[in-house]
Amino acid sequence: MVAERVNGADTPLKLDLQITIGKGYGSSIEQQDTTWANFIKKLSVAAMDSSVTIDEYHRLPKEEKRNRKSSRGYFIGAITSGPVRNNQAVIARSLATIDVEGSNTDIGTIEKVLHNYEFHWYETRSSKPGDRRYRLTLPLVRNMGSDAYQRCVSNLCDQLEFFGIDVDRGASRTISQPAFFPTVSSNQDFKYGLHTGEPLGDVQEVTTSKPMQAAVVDLKPKHSVTTQQLHEALAYLREEADDRDTWIRYGMALYHQYDGDIEGLEIWDHWSEYSDKYPGYEDIANRWSGFHVAGPTTITVGSILDAAKKKGYVRQVIEVDVDPPQDLLSAARIDNYLDTEAPPIDWLVSGLIPLQKVGMIVAPGGTGKSFAMMQLGFSVASGAPYMGHWEIGDIGGVLILAAEDDQDDIHRRLEALVDSYIPFFDGDENLKAKYLNLARKNLFILSRVGKTNLLTVSNGHGDVIRTKRVDELADLAKLIPNIRLIIIDPVKRFAGGDENNPEDMTRFVETMEIIRARTGATILAVHHSNKTAMRSGGALNQEASRGSSALTDAVRWQANLARMHPDDATRYGISDEDIGRYVAFGVAKTNYTAPLGQLWLHRGPGGILQVVELNENAPVGRSDVAHDEALERIVEVVEMRDRIGDQVSLRGLQEDYAGRDGQLGFSKARVRELVDDLLETGRLKQQPGGRGGGFLLVPGGAE
Repeated sequence: MVAERVNGADTPLKLDLQITIGKGYGSSIEQQDTTWANFIKKLSVAAMDSSVTIDEYHRLPKEEKRNRKSSRGYFIGAITSGPVRNNQAVIARSLATIDVEGSNTDIGTIEKVLHNYEFHWYETRSSKPGDRRYRLTLPLVRNMGSDAYQRCVSNLCDQLEFFGIDVDRGASRTISQPAFFPTVSSNQDFKYGLHTGEPLGDVQEVTTSKPMQAAVVDLKPKHSVTTQQLHEALAYLREEADDRDTWIRYGMALYHQYDGDIEGLEIWDHWSEYSDKYPGYEDIANRWSGFHVAGPTTITVGSILDAAKKKGYVRQVIEVDVDPPQDLLSAARIDNYLDTEAPPIDWLVSGLIPLQKVGMIVAPGGTGKSFAMMQLGFSVASGAPYMGHWEIGDIGGVLILAAEDDQDDIHRRLEALVDSYIPFFDGDENLKAKYLNLARKNLFILSRVGKTNLLTVSNGHGDVIRTKRVDELADLAKLIPNIRLIIIDPVKRFAGGDENNPEDMTRFVETMEIIRARTGATILAVHHSNKTAMRSGGALNQEASRGSSALTDAVRWQANLARMHPDDATRYGISDEDIGRYVAFGVAKTNYTAPLGQLWLHRGPGGILQVVELNENAPVGRSDVAHDEALERIVEVVEMRDRIGDQVSLRGLQEDYAGRDGQLGFSKARVRELVDDLLETGRLKQQPGGRGGGFLLVPGGAE
């Protein structure tokens, strides 16, 4: 590659500048102080580091062009007040940047028109294959604010156009408009030059009519709509990006809404990328620069919102200033509260989980949080007490979205739940049938493994926005009669953006609140604990939630599960074999009940969790509670196998259910010991039929 200096000026003006540098037009920025001379050198270095020529760029696939654009460095000669590049953050400009299409212009003509001014120029890629483009950078005589800068540059462009030079006004239309660092020309030579003169000051307005006719945008009031909502609405109008007339109208509407600010341009550019005709950012910025905020017309973003609504978009926004102030004041009077009785709290689970709230279950892996949620769903759907301890408020519909359990996993867990949960209720077959019939009617479990589940996503411009999955989920839930509970398992499969970013996680909780408002159900999300909380013994605290604390701050209720600590096992006489069967449970955050205190849950066959009381100072390995529960587990497994006509031998019990990973969680030796106790008391019996002349275990009936 050759850097070819086309004209011979060597000594630039001695000026100190403030330059903003960034990468990708949607990125954050950094500010640096430099001199005019050093900045010129930086432009040349950037060109030498370019990895693709102009011709190569035009041959790239559209997606690759987008990727390269998002990683290209840019500069603004500007003083900034914040980390985000927009008209509010850019206080003043120290450089002007103008792009000139070079198909019918040479640099000599440009120098004649701008002979009084100092400017650096280089040849860069045009948006049109085969054409060249010149980028001119002019130091300003003073730091200019937005109005002065736009007036100065606009008048300079008028002068160039008056002499037949094709100017891309999009390169410098607004004070925050960036310019990309150079890309080498088609012959891989970087052509540049410096024309010496004076810094650019206020330019006299050209009164002769302009060759370029500008589009007109009206001065109508702006709509109360956010950038996020416009991104969401335009996502429903992807196909319309191919229609040129619609594309222009929506661009004009965005220009009007944002007063020409680059934020509106980038919304338009992001939407334009849906089209196979996407012309590239430079062409879009050029078209943007031709819009003006003047004159009467009806083009506003209302046209975008109306079109999106016809496609199914629902604008999730609370309209403001709708009610007269006197009505608002009347509604705020405390008489409305003092003269009536406060309504009682509606409970999903009495005294534990409130109805119509957004909550969260936080736990490390291996504690049974997903099974605990399936139990909760079964209880709400059937009326069976939750974990054998809490009564259900009212029976109703339940929807569980399981993004990490496939259909086979769900099948096995549900089978274990039915076989293990129901016997806790005194073996009453009528009660069992009642619970099962209600569960069949009210409980819905949907595997989402391998599906696109994100309810929120990053839009690539620093915002997290809702996806169409929100509407799909709300509509699905409303098909379930009397829906009372929706479980989202786990958070990481449904929340886009950065888990450690408070704003991203707050947007996710707001999304769950929208679903709650549209369905009337409690929304519970399953989330993982952070490693620090697990190591420090704080797994039951509010701070145990992984990622940003904004999740816990935003939800109204949070419960945590934690593994049993070895010190607790010693205190309660739990053996090393059994320690994995006990889980601590605590409500970390609630605004609706007195502090619950820590409870202990015991994990039975198949993973079922039940509240238990543990006795302190019991002999290790043989507390009465632990031993009795172990005997019950063996009996439950044998009874379950007998019910389905698949009796099990002692060896089969050891092979299929023993070990740390087995449903019983006991060693084979412990299983033999427990079976011997049960045979001795008559709770189990042996009958012939095992392999090799052995015996099968069957229920004995004696207590």
